[in-house]
Amino acid sequence: MQIPKHQLVAEIVSQLDPVLREEFEERAAIMEFDAAMLRDHAECLALLDVLYRHPETLLNVEHGDAPEVSKMKKYFGKLYERNGDFEYSHPVLFEADADPVLELTRMAREFYPGTADERDDGFYFFCGGIYIKPESVVEVTGEEYAVLMRFI
Repeated sequence: MQIPKHQLVAEIVSQLDPVLREEFEERAAIMEFDAAMLRDHAECLALLDVLYRHPETLLNVEHGDAPEVSKMKKYFGKLYERNGDFEYSHPVLFEADADPVLELTRMAREFYPGTADERDDGFYFFCGGIYIKPESVVEVTGEEYAVLMRFI
């Protein structure tokens, strides 16, 4: 089992019983691989799904030193990908309580599995065959974020 990337998700998942933890892991994996989501996004959605299906679980969850959710800002960003002769722009939604550019850069670094070679303001994967870099990021309101979540 991987430890979830987001501190609050990791804290709540650590308090789930083994059956719900397995349900969380399965849902996160399906979202990550079948829906091609970034791992941290898949983990957040998987946890929300588990808690939605089992709301009684929240009665036993204790909140420790995780950052306050209200301090997290919502962002819409784009990652640029060059894959051979093809170029893509990947839209991403994320929350951050610090510099959003650093978070988008982390997403670019972890976009593909394996080691990334950092050059040219981005990251090369698979012996230089694929190049990913952060393209842009803007802060969005909670309402805009909710609408974008339906389409991204």
